[in-house]
Amino acid sequence: MPNQKWRKNVKLVYRGIVILFIMENILNLPAFAQVERKENIFLTFGAGARAHSLSSAFVSIADDYSAAMWNPGGMAFINRLCFGAMHSNLALNRRFNFASMAFPMYRGFKMGLSWKGFNIGNIPARAGNTLEADYYFHGNEQSIGITFSQKLFTLLGLGLNVNYYDQSLNNEKATGFGLDAGLMLNLFSRWKVGLAFYDFKSRVEWSTGQRDIFKKIGRLGISYQITHGALIALAADDKNQYSAGIEVNVLESFLLRSGWRDNKLAVGLGFVIPLKNLQLNINYAVSNDQIDSELHHLLDFSLSYYPKYRIDEKVVRISTAFLNVRKGPGIYYKKIGAVRYGQKFRIISKKANWVKIKIDGKTSGWVNRVYVEFLRN
Repeated sequence: MPNQKWRKNVKLVYRGIVILFIMENILNLPAFAQVERKENIFLTFGAGARAHSLSSAFVSIADDYSAAMWNPGGMAFINRLCFGAMHSNLALNRRFNFASMAFPMYRGFKMGLSWKGFNIGNIPARAGNTLEADYYFHGNEQSIGITFSQKLFTLLGLGLNVNYYDQSLNNEKATGFGLDAGLMLNLFSRWKVGLAFYDFKSRVEWSTGQRDIFKKIGRLGISYQITHGALIALAADDKNQYSAGIEVNVLESFLLRSGWRDNKLAVGLGFVIPLKNLQLNINYAVSNDQIDSELHHLLDFSLSYYPKYRIDEKVVRISTAFLNVRKGPGIYYKKIGAVRYGQKFRIISKKANWVKIKIDGKTSGWVNRVYVEFLRN
């Protein structure tokens, strides 16, 4: 049996690598190599304070409410209903907002809804070469997306975003559609590989008759869960841009993060507040603005809802790379061991957001339900 399981995992890894190779090489085809006219403003700023702290390397993590923005394939591994929102005020009268929701459906199928909005105000309009503006106008861009994500073979997640764009500038308007695709592959317990393609076939058409085609961007990343409380990630874009990020649980409920991209550093912190059947996350990030190099501040919050325990749920499967087992139902109880991704354990009892599991014949302990998947047998 162990040999059969090992062979099965090797086959799954091989299939995932083949899919990654095929998707990565799509970008090199002539149809995808053409020079496009417009860069998607939402990809420039990103979404989610946690993701922003970790830079573009978040493509290989994508495990929270912002997964649809970074890698829709990562949503396949989200095992709870979650909602989050972000706000950022930028220099030059710019504002960026983001909200997203992910919810499990059935048999590994997940759906998501997201909204992104960018606004810039007080843009001067001049008919000639004068110091004084004739008048001022505003620019708005927003996008509404639906995400479909499916988990395959336990280790592989595939996802697709269908985006609707609505833009206005002065008295002109534009609308259009676009697609994003993503793949997430869990490898060897602690390793994850993420691949995403943004703005595939994305374009908007203005009321003037002009058509803007967005630049297609491919991004490949890899992350490694060093311990339950620490991870690192690396990523590369098809534009030869590289990024890296690191996240560390300092006190389990308090996290520090840092990321690097395009010679710019981002730092951030996060708080995790467990509630009954809920978990509240508050995140903050700061970095240099991509345009004027001033400090760019982001603040977000997210809520994760865990449904009430079912009587017929008898077994849990670990859904994170590395999970601490504690003596009691809380983060302040002594650590007595650790379990790994994919392992299954019999449930002994449940209390609030904690589950007591039987590790072996003599040992039992408590794990946080955030990081497990409940099974009926």
